[in-house]
Order: sequence, then C-alpha cells, then structure tokens
Amino acid sequence: MLKELATAEEKHDFYTTLYRQYSINLLKLVIYARQLVTKERIAAYLRQSHPEILATFQDIITNAEG
Repeated sequence: MLKELATAEEKHDFYTTLYRQYSINLLKLVIYARQLVTKERIAAYLRQSHPEILATFQDIITNAEG
C-alpha cells in the first residue's frame, strides 16, 4: 500500500511539474505573439507576406485571453 501511495505521489509530482512548465511556456508564447502582432512593421510584413502566420498568432492571443 505504501509503495502504491509513493508511486501515485511521484506521478502527481511529475504531472504537476509538467503542467506548470506547459503554463509557463504558453504564457511566453502569448507574450511573444502579442509583441509580434503589435509592432506595426512586423504586423504589416506578416499581413502582406504570411497572413496565415499572423492569423495563427492572433488566434493564440485570443484563445489565451479566453
């Protein structure tokens, strides 16, 4: 029983750490995407040359804001 509890705690710790790192990475991505979209020269370039990438960045920002 103690071994099962220890295993469950290890799994919980692993997934908690994984989720925490995912949240941090997602926040960094949103910040980076917002910086790209709000800088007019970069946004204009993306709008003209890579509209699908600009749309993806905008989707990331919109979905993160809920």
